[in-house]
Amino acid sequence: MMSLVVLRIFSLINFYYKSKRDDIPISAKAMYEKMSGSDVKVSALVKNTGAELANMIIDLKGVIR
Repeated sequence: MMSLVVLRIFSLINFYYKSKRDDIPISAKAMYEKMSGSDVKVSALVKNTGAELANMIIDLKGVIR
């Protein structure tokens, strides 16, 4: 879900939730409560993933033209 928002397939988490309402077995409130506790972990994950991708991009500059 978050990746679809980050990649701008959905502009807001709420739009994703509404589009998948029948497939998501929890309420919007429960979803937001669960996400509210993930800020620190998600931030660290994004930071580490970004650093790894940056290194890959640097390494591939000589390969991709």
